[in-house]
Amino acid sequence: MSYQRLGSLAVAASAALLFSGCAQSVKVASEWHGERSGLPADKALVIAVTPDLNSRRRFEDLVAQRVSGEQTRAWASSRKMDTQAPLRRETVQEAVDRTGARLVIVTRLVNADLDVREAGEPGSIRARRRYDTPLDFFRYDYEITERDIYLVPTAAVSLSTDVYDVRSGTLLYSVDTVIPPRETRLEIMSEAARAVADRLRRDGLIR
Repeated sequence: MSYQRLGSLAVAASAALLFSGCAQSVKVASEWHGERSGLPADKALVIAVTPDLNSRRRFEDLVAQRVSGEQTRAWASSRKMDTQAPLRRETVQEAVDRTGARLVIVTRLVNADLDVREAGEPGSIRARRRYDTPLDFFRYDYEITERDIYLVPTAAVSLSTDVYDVRSGTLLYSVDTVIPPRETRLEIMSEAARAVADRLRRDGLIR
């Protein structure tokens, strides 16, 4: 194998390692719809709109944990209401009455793009020392090992979060969150929960 070929392989391997570490960032946009008086709120109820109870409970727990802070306490609705009952104004109102929440934070899935990508280690160069003669002590044979390839499912999702003022019963604030491709559901949920809570805290809805 030529030195030029070895150099090309080394450059390609370095580039692969460099770009594999570059993760796309989460995109967040928000908009006000109502009056900002009486904020930040001291209590909030978190709702995730999904038929999958396990996903709902996990995401609500993550958001509630992130929303809770120095002056704000948040609850997952799935911990405060009958999960067998449909999500309706009446059932949500019961959970609001039970917790005394002033804000209701509702998140729903807008879009999900599923994909499968190849992953694995790049082909490596293996050196084998030659012992044909005593003069070959510092001479080597080189061979390229095959790449270890496997498939990784990824998903990119768009979420919409609406924040309602309990006292007026009106839409107060909205957050749109786009999570770029991630390999696990927990990664997506964790990043979405962090993004929503950070935006609510930045704009003074919670503290």
